[in-house]
Amino acid sequence: MAEIMVLDAIDTKLISALQENARISYTALGKKIRASKEIAQYRLSRLIKLGIIKGFITVFSFGYFGFKLLFQLERITPEEEERVVLLLTKEKQVTWVTTCSGSADLACTIMAKDPLEFDSILRKVLQILSPFVKEYRFAIVLESVNPWMQNVKKIQRAEGKGKAERTERVEETEETERAEETERIGKTKRTEKTKDDSVRKIPFDEKDKQIMRVLQNDARISLTKISKETQIPIDTVKYRIERFVALHFIRRYRVVLDTALLGYQRYELCIHCASLPDKQIAAFKEYALSQLAVEYFERTTGSWEIEMTLHVKNAEELRIFVVQLKSQFKNYILSVETIQLFTTYNYTYTTDEIG
Repeated sequence: MAEIMVLDAIDTKLISALQENARISYTALGKKIRASKEIAQYRLSRLIKLGIIKGFITVFSFGYFGFKLLFQLERITPEEEERVVLLLTKEKQVTWVTTCSGSADLACTIMAKDPLEFDSILRKVLQILSPFVKEYRFAIVLESVNPWMQNVKKIQRAEGKGKAERTERVEETEETERAEETERIGKTKRTEKTKDDSVRKIPFDEKDKQIMRVLQNDARISLTKISKETQIPIDTVKYRIERFVALHFIRRYRVVLDTALLGYQRYELCIHCASLPDKQIAAFKEYALSQLAVEYFERTTGSWEIEMTLHVKNAEELRIFVVQLKSQFKNYILSVETIQLFTTYNYTYTTDEIG
């Protein structure tokens, strides 16, 4: 059995700041944890080496719907499961490929702009999983909220925002630019809608696509490194990223954690409800925001209406959470499906905008 790691107060504050904005500068990060820039850098490197932080990704918003899929599989060996998972992660618009147990054995999300595109990708997915699929269900994500990030924002609101001091050195200039970018991102709305009707048809050239491809899989990469990898001048890189932020094509910068190393089990609750008026949808969301165990709250339509991602220490904590949830919304919940999540193999997807 793997040893459970314990975070101290500084590590906890650091992760909280990264959940708010994974691209935060080391200077700003040091202020969040009330330590020097060097200590912030050391602590972050240590959490990466320990495997608690798995990576940093940039979440873009190009007007795609998320179609969440749950599969029950049969007659599949561990080797065959490994093979189909690898094939699914290679599909450009398939993300969040996750092994599970309970009422589903595998989950994934298809990102598509309309039902016809979803159907086309779904048929590819079913071809990969054939002949192992016993049953599958899906729901369209209408709204996604990260309560962990909302709670962090409330805690940190009183701390104020410091501005990095500008110097002539490129490294410190980048620190300042990151701090300013952090402030801009922090001012954007934290509710994530899978489809953004305000997305404009703005053409991206090859330089845009190069920058986005690099930034997508490493949200903390410096402007200097992006410039070096893409052979694009650093001032151009800086201007274009600022443009992505201003046009709301960058939704947020996200840290990816391995909470299993901290002793947590991850579950997905798929909640089937009777007709939900707007007032009750708001009540579900408010409840999720008040629960420290909830990482994500999603409003969906399809096989279930509400979805929550939980991190709990054990099955008893899960049971207590579900009992309290059913009691709180006893007039609306018809059933609660619990699915244990294990390994998530990919968190990003590729679109025509990125290339």
